[in-house]
Amino acid sequence: MTLTGKTALVTGASRGIGRAIAEAFVGVGIQVLGTSRDPDAVEWPQGVVPVRLDLSSPESVQQGWDAGKLAEQHFDIVVNNAGAGTFGSFAERDWEQWEQQVATLLLGAMKVAHLSLGRWTSERPGTLVNVSSLAVEYPIPYMSGYNVAKAGLAAFCESLSLECDPAVVRVLELRLGDVNTRFNDSMVGGPQGSRQERVWEAMCRHVAKGPSSEEVARQLLKLLQRDRSGVARVGGFFQAFVASVFGRLVSHRLKRAANLSYYNAGSKR
Repeated sequence: MTLTGKTALVTGASRGIGRAIAEAFVGVGIQVLGTSRDPDAVEWPQGVVPVRLDLSSPESVQQGWDAGKLAEQHFDIVVNNAGAGTFGSFAERDWEQWEQQVATLLLGAMKVAHLSLGRWTSERPGTLVNVSSLAVEYPIPYMSGYNVAKAGLAAFCESLSLECDPAVVRVLELRLGDVNTRFNDSMVGGPQGSRQERVWEAMCRHVAKGPSSEEVARQLLKLLQRDRSGVARVGGFFQAFVASVFGRLVSHRLKRAANLSYYNAGSKR
């Protein structure tokens, strides 16, 4: 795909991976509309047009879509990136926190896709990029809502790949490992007790060692230029390649044990 002159919608573009993607897109000549729940509070990168869009429910997506007159725009690329995490015991946190997590990361993204897909044709095709996570394969302890939402998003991508004409819609699941962002700083909730503390500390260490948001954006540009579709894993070599192969070759029991070890979530108290 030739990217210069294309138009893209990037959700959650105010910070982190979404912001890096928006900046990288602008750098290669893509016109970018970047969304945020509160765009007036953001110092936007040059070349990014801010749009108010709240992905916390399908209804709020529709309201923002209508208010921003996004139906009048043609997007060659739509990147579903917006979202945050909730950390804690599933049984002990309020149900509404888990419900909101899934609504934002899965239903909000599906609504954006639904509003976009029907407008692409063989004459004016489009690419849908859903930012997923290696948590699809290796769930993160105490982040059940996030794990469920990302697994659902992966299944959604596969479903669309089976349904859509690739000459009209290209679907790319960008499955990320640990990325060095401030994602943990905006997490809802936090660790309670020694086991959760160990998992939290391990998660923070892994994130700090991960590739930058800018590296993720560079990899995405390469994937789009190569017209990639399907699943593309992006992260450090171990996560993006070794862990994936390992997970396919060993038993589920061994894979779970490795995951518990990675997050220092053994049975010690």
